[in-house]
Amino acid sequence: MKRSENEKTKNISIYVHIPFCVSKCNYCDFISYADMNSIVPLYFNALRQEIQVKLAEVNVEEQYICRSIFFGGGTPSYVDSQYIRDVLKTIQSKISLSNDCEITIEANPGTITEDKLNSYLLSGVNRISVGLQAWQDRLLNYMGRAHDITQFIDNIEKIKKLGFNNINVDLIYGLPTQTFKEWQETLNEVARLGINHISCYSLKLEEGTNWYERYQKRELPEIDEDLEREMYRYAQELFAKQEILQYEISNFAKVGWECKHNIVYWTLEEYLGFGAGAHSYINQTRYSNIADLKEYVDRTEANSDIIAETIRISMQESIIEYIILGLRLNKGVSLNEFKRLFGLSLSELFYNQIERLTKQGLVYIDKHTIRLTRKGLDFANQAFIEFMN
Repeated sequence: MKRSENEKTKNISIYVHIPFCVSKCNYCDFISYADMNSIVPLYFNALRQEIQVKLAEVNVEEQYICRSIFFGGGTPSYVDSQYIRDVLKTIQSKISLSNDCEITIEANPGTITEDKLNSYLLSGVNRISVGLQAWQDRLLNYMGRAHDITQFIDNIEKIKKLGFNNINVDLIYGLPTQTFKEWQETLNEVARLGINHISCYSLKLEEGTNWYERYQKRELPEIDEDLEREMYRYAQELFAKQEILQYEISNFAKVGWECKHNIVYWTLEEYLGFGAGAHSYINQTRYSNIADLKEYVDRTEANSDIIAETIRISMQESIIEYIILGLRLNKGVSLNEFKRLFGLSLSELFYNQIERLTKQGLVYIDKHTIRLTRKGLDFANQAFIEFMN
């Protein structure tokens, strides 16, 4: 169902978690499962049931219009595309979509076929986010990725051939043993493909992952922070020449191709999450679903509560989140918008913090905006901690 945005409605976005993968990557701490094909049909039945119940609970049809839908994982492209179509039909039967609703599906090379892509198109998917991570088969194998570079190139060709022009590619830098030359090759090769959105994430060793355990045992090489910063700056400089402009700490896009869904998170707008481990933020409250796959299915089938945690966000917490998330964006935080939302002056409220960060060259502030400097992008966590204190 579609609804004109000039009617009295609030914007909302939807995240759908698909936790199934071919295999678990060595660095991955997301809620994802390999070798769980037997539970796939049950999971999607539960997922559609949760969507129907939750949308009814918030009375979405009367109040909200959906601006973006994001299928994340896991590997959503791993499962049969009919499951994706059925979920989208369920959503569209319960909530109005804006005319320019962005619908993204994450996909890994080797799981993408022409049949799946055609099915996505028919169901309304208009953005594909492909997880490449590195150009070199050596590094892909080291990370535990279930594909090689030939599959990636083949899949990108298929995606373009079938008419998708809103494409993102995910990359990781600061990988153990990754050289600066390999990172250069990765960026240059991806840029040559004419991709209009590229995400570059620095590796984080998360507890519970294969690489974290190996690092604790000193079986994984140390990551050179100076090299990592050099890799980041190279991405900034190369993409700027290609007119793939940085608009967020880790994200680069051609003008007009910024990810609408992720901007929702960075601007503290409302969203609903569906599926095992999914998070939601609505009515100043943040809550998350239980992460265990079987428990999620069993509880949903029994019409039992699937919420693992509920946190009411105070005004103070909202202020800090709004600043920290907003500073991730290159345009920074609007002082006027902050005053409109919270009724306070950001520059007065955080005068001491801003003064210290300005002297350190990490933030820039004028009459309209506060934003991170080029140096601040390198040391963003240092700036964030200052506001948290």
